[in-house]
Amino acid sequence: MLRVALLDLVHTSYGIHTMTMPLGIGMIGSYMLKKLGSKDIQVRLFKFPEYIIETLDQWKPSVVGISQYCWNSKLSLHIAKHIKSKLPNSLIIAGGPNFETEPSLRKQYLLNYRHVDFCVDYEGEVPFNEIVKRYLEGETVLSIKENLVPDTYCLHPETHQLIEGEKLLRRVNSLDEIPSPYLNGLFDDFYQYNVNPFVQTQRGCPFKCTYCNTSDSYYNKILFCSPDKFAEELEVIARRFAGMYNITLFMANTNFGLYKQDLEIARIIRKVQDKYDWPKHFNVNTGKGLPERVLETNNILKYKYRSSLSLETLTEGVLKNIDRKNVSFEKFMWFQKEKEKQGMRSETELILCLPGETKDSFIETLRRVVNANLDMIVVFTLMKLKGTPIASEEASKKYSYVTKYRIVPRQFGLYLDNLIIDTEEVIVGTNTFSLEDYIYVRQICYVIEAIYNVDAFKEIKKWLVEHQVDLFEWVLAVYRKTQGEKGKVVKHMNIFTEETVAELWDSLEDIHTFYSKPENYQMLVNGTKGDNLSRKYKTLAQQTGFDEWLSVAIECAIDLILSKNDNNRQEVLKQGSDIKQYISSTRNLGGIFNDKFEGIKKELKFSYDIPSWSLGTENLSHYKGVFFYDCIFTDLQIEELKNLLTRSTNLNLDIQFLYRDGSIKDFWPKLKRKKRF
Repeated sequence: MLRVALLDLVHTSYGIHTMTMPLGIGMIGSYMLKKLGSKDIQVRLFKFPEYIIETLDQWKPSVVGISQYCWNSKLSLHIAKHIKSKLPNSLIIAGGPNFETEPSLRKQYLLNYRHVDFCVDYEGEVPFNEIVKRYLEGETVLSIKENLVPDTYCLHPETHQLIEGEKLLRRVNSLDEIPSPYLNGLFDDFYQYNVNPFVQTQRGCPFKCTYCNTSDSYYNKILFCSPDKFAEELEVIARRFAGMYNITLFMANTNFGLYKQDLEIARIIRKVQDKYDWPKHFNVNTGKGLPERVLETNNILKYKYRSSLSLETLTEGVLKNIDRKNVSFEKFMWFQKEKEKQGMRSETELILCLPGETKDSFIETLRRVVNANLDMIVVFTLMKLKGTPIASEEASKKYSYVTKYRIVPRQFGLYLDNLIIDTEEVIVGTNTFSLEDYIYVRQICYVIEAIYNVDAFKEIKKWLVEHQVDLFEWVLAVYRKTQGEKGKVVKHMNIFTEETVAELWDSLEDIHTFYSKPENYQMLVNGTKGDNLSRKYKTLAQQTGFDEWLSVAIECAIDLILSKNDNNRQEVLKQGSDIKQYISSTRNLGGIFNDKFEGIKKELKFSYDIPSWSLGTENLSHYKGVFFYDCIFTDLQIEELKNLLTRSTNLNLDIQFLYRDGSIKDFWPKLKRKKRF
């Protein structure tokens, strides 16, 4: 029997990056078992590097497949090299999206990693299966190289020149051709780790955004999974996780809500939610879905999912450069308002440093999106993803990229006594956008994270909108406060800026040399370095500087309101004071994440009924009076907090996720109106 090990590894030194079922290798393994038969091959899947290292002493694979993503390529290659050293006759096959397309770079990769025998282009099911089939039938590695499987490449065994198989670009015709790894048992071992299930009902993308791995025309044909297959698969998963709210259903679709088939998928999820009270949390990319259909799918569900129409930029010339067309801004705004009616967050994503963007044009995009009064705006730095049009040599020369390397957040570790760090190459400057511009815009984005993207300050935004104040001017006003000489907001901005610059490296060698020193590596382990900066510093502002950021945000809001109308100064000051008291008393959770916290009860007095106004539609002036509230943490909240502290393996990371996802609201104390006679 031929033993096949499939590796989709994750770093384990500082939390788990992708705590999901290894869907990609699960589908490759399932397809191979279907085609070759379980009597002739044994397939095992590996997610944790320690496990495959331990397993090699008892179970020795003849074929090893490694998946390469930007967050695990170095780790996968390192473990594969170890396997080759112990099992020199093993066949190593590499696949995944993190590959170059230019022949010279492919050759260099194979020269650098001689232990890799073959690389697979695009989707892996068909070519990977054919390599294993021929190996199973007795062909040698040399024989397979002399007559390469289509859609693969390798080095010539004698000349060490790159040789590439015929480009047939074969795919399965339907996702139904791939048996479910949930139904055939391939994923059974992962349930013990409470790994989040990962499924796929649609593969491919009709769009050609040049920064994306699916921009190639190969992916334009869309593959679907039948509703019957998905229903059977989800039934098995839901039975395992019934009522477990801490387990999220992840879906690998690229544009959920774009196709009519998604409505049936939503109905299947709803049936499962009604039957098993799961999944409560459902994570899927809506990308460029149809706004009406995205809303319709969410209306079907018992528990809603986060949906976002990504804008990336509003600069028309830049959109043309990246071969992208957004929905109209009017349709975008309609979609966000409808989401709010569903009780969902309004949000979007932007990308910094796209080709042709300038500081002024991106600031204008930020202004328009901030004034859309969304709940969240996420700004990504442009990644130079391997194999994408935006990463080509032609594009690099045309736009004069300034590129740097940085650690993929928390993706590092010591494995087999070797330091392994996975990195990403990012574009932080172009011929129209300087590195100084990049740092400035990142600072603005930090202010957005600290005061705009937090539900805790939502009432300030509501108050400003009532007075028709430009929300971006509020952001800029707070930004100017962070450029002062003292205060916690100044300190936070300074260290954020320092780390924003320090996380960028000129070469991979520089990163490895620096963190090879024990004292520097310790900074990775304790989270001082190598973290997601937006998430890290948003949490810092909310956990250790809440009242300081709140004071600055309120002060700037008052100044802007008074600059429009100074006639009601006393009323504005009193309203601002009440809003500040309300937010500080009910949203500052900096001291609750410890074993000794048992909850508190306090009485609040307002001259304006801030809690009712927060949920109402009339202006704050209509809520004037004298109002008393009890502010308490419920027994259920205390219990949930203790559960979090008990089950957490990395509390700092878990708290970051609470703020990032907005679920921190679950721990806000409850208010009860009191009557006074």
